[in-house]
Amino acid sequence: MFASSESDFKKNYSAHLKHLRMKGLQPKTVSAYSRAIRRIGAYFDYQIVDLSEALLLDYFSSLLESHSWSTVKLDLHGLKFFYAHVLHKPWVAVGLIKPPNAQRLPDIVTVSEARKIFLMAERLSYRVFYFVLYSLGLRLSEGLRLRVADIDAPRLGRLSEGLNTMVQKIKASTEGEAIKLGSETLSLTASASFDGEGKGLGSMANWSVITQQAELEATLKEMDASQELSSMSGKLASLLDKAK
Repeated sequence: MFASSESDFKKNYSAHLKHLRMKGLQPKTVSAYSRAIRRIGAYFDYQIVDLSEALLLDYFSSLLESHSWSTVKLDLHGLKFFYAHVLHKPWVAVGLIKPPNAQRLPDIVTVSEARKIFLMAERLSYRVFYFVLYSLGLRLSEGLRLRVADIDAPRLGRLSEGLNTMVQKIKASTEGEAIKLGSETLSLTASASFDGEGKGLGSMANWSVITQQAELEATLKEMDASQELSSMSGKLASLLDKAK
């Protein structure tokens, strides 16, 4: 009896795989629905052609103890597909399962985590790219489509609202702004572009590495501060001598 049941199951399972392929389902769905029938078949000793609502309730209750609701739903839909397209039988357990409505918050990368991601990139251009995506809240596809002309975002209407805000800040600035990115210091400058008739074409943003320049300026400031402190110390000593 068991050998006969297993033989019938293999025949039905083979037909199940054919129907999955012929219905044009995604590879992940095909894999999940086929895995569902294998798991259900093993649970019921390969006798799954006449499952009652009570038997299905026992199976899905047992499955939920060791798997997630996502797995339960996949097994349910896989078995429904099997009954509809292979066995050509009506589904006997309408309304048996109703997964809870769960709202999952998206994973939000913190500033410190984002910094680590930037530093993992070997090339500076890659770091800048990830920095732009993170700071402007762009999707990867939006970032990959960025062009110099996109600085004029209100006219082209291709970028997100976050980029529009950043564009206005760039256009309002004519001086280079130092931006710290990992161990490097970058300078961002923006300039307007015009055609031969003087009509505005948009804005152009340029990035440049000024790490050494920034370090030199910081050193000079420290030297100036040190000299100023030394001068103040000398004046204080002179005043103390006069007070004596």
